[in-house]
Amino acid sequence: MMLQILRNWRWLQKSQWFGKEQLIALQANGLNTIIEHAICKVPLYRKLYSAAGLLPGQNNTVDRLPIITREQFKVTPLSERTAIDVDINTCMPHTTSGTTGIPVKLLEDPYWTAWQEALVLRMLWAWGVRPLDRLCRATQTRIGRSRFRLADRQGLWGTIRRKRIKQLWLSTDFVAHIKFFSIWKPDVLMALPSYLRTLARLSEKMGENLSFKLVVSSSELLDDSTRRLVEDRFQTQVLDHYTTEETGSLAWECPTRSGYHINGDAVIIELLQNGRQVTAGEPGKVYTTAFRRFATPVIRYFTGDVATRVDDECSCGRTLFRLKNIQGRIMDYILTTDDHHISPYEVTATLDKVTGVEQYKVIQSGDFSIEVLVKSDSDQSAQVLENMDERCAGIFGKTPFNVKLVDKIENEGPKFRRVGSKLTA
Repeated sequence: MMLQILRNWRWLQKSQWFGKEQLIALQANGLNTIIEHAICKVPLYRKLYSAAGLLPGQNNTVDRLPIITREQFKVTPLSERTAIDVDINTCMPHTTSGTTGIPVKLLEDPYWTAWQEALVLRMLWAWGVRPLDRLCRATQTRIGRSRFRLADRQGLWGTIRRKRIKQLWLSTDFVAHIKFFSIWKPDVLMALPSYLRTLARLSEKMGENLSFKLVVSSSELLDDSTRRLVEDRFQTQVLDHYTTEETGSLAWECPTRSGYHINGDAVIIELLQNGRQVTAGEPGKVYTTAFRRFATPVIRYFTGDVATRVDDECSCGRTLFRLKNIQGRIMDYILTTDDHHISPYEVTATLDKVTGVEQYKVIQSGDFSIEVLVKSDSDQSAQVLENMDERCAGIFGKTPFNVKLVDKIENEGPKFRRVGSKLTA
């Protein structure tokens, strides 16, 4: 696997500078390859695409493809989502974390893994990370889920990863993590924003001065206040990596941090609003297609996220298409009674300005009402609640809400989600 990863990385180092027409042609070829593979070898897609009149060998465009959802994957047996010629013995089953409440099982095959490793290498290389740097990943786990990925087990590459990349489990005590960082001193930390936020606050409370060459956040919405907190506390820069467990590495910030470069040489990202492609500067729902996931293909998959299209060129010179303002998952938007969608970014950006708040959580119920749980570290808790109430009124308008002071805020899973909605619509 190591040689394949390095070959892929060398090619990706070149393809990020391809001309736009060359990149578009590359995507068209990748799309038709995975479609033909899916029609011929994957029962789920054969059924869907036959019904849609799609045939192998056609120059199919992505807008003709049926949309796939997490719910659809969940109700379809893994055998019907797996290519018939896959050698199961070379793959590793992987169950997604289920942040929307619906975990899905997929297969990691060596070909897919080698490309994903190369994509991450390209991203880190752009930020000056080199082979001798030490990396640490704070990783979530689930009951019945493998604690290691396929890349950790593959020959020489797996050996190198185990020596230069350490994994910490989110189920482990935070104090133990801080002690580990103090001893092993990793150059790069890769983790969820919620983890980074807690690490920054707790390390300061413990008087531990941790530092990193680079911090990489992924898998959750990275808000400005968390970025500032982490950068100030650890005296480093934070790189945000847009990734999903279903379609892998999607986009990443280059050192200019003026947007996210889409891995257009590995995926197609569509931004749609009411079924149409959005224009530059307009937000749209994110749909992804992975070219090289052949064991269990993921094609035109609705991620539940929202992002904004960017057409102008990046000053770094890379020609990869770009995104900005990735704003979390659709289900985490707050829907007001007058039919306005409030992004979680807007909520956190507003409520983060209230001083004296140690932690908060915004939960919208199925009847549109909103409960705001507040844990305060201030002696003036009444004033804190009044300030939160005022801020919430400015965000939610006439939608009913209740701000409540609590001693503890429970976390429903490995990711602490500060804004959540139970609305089904």
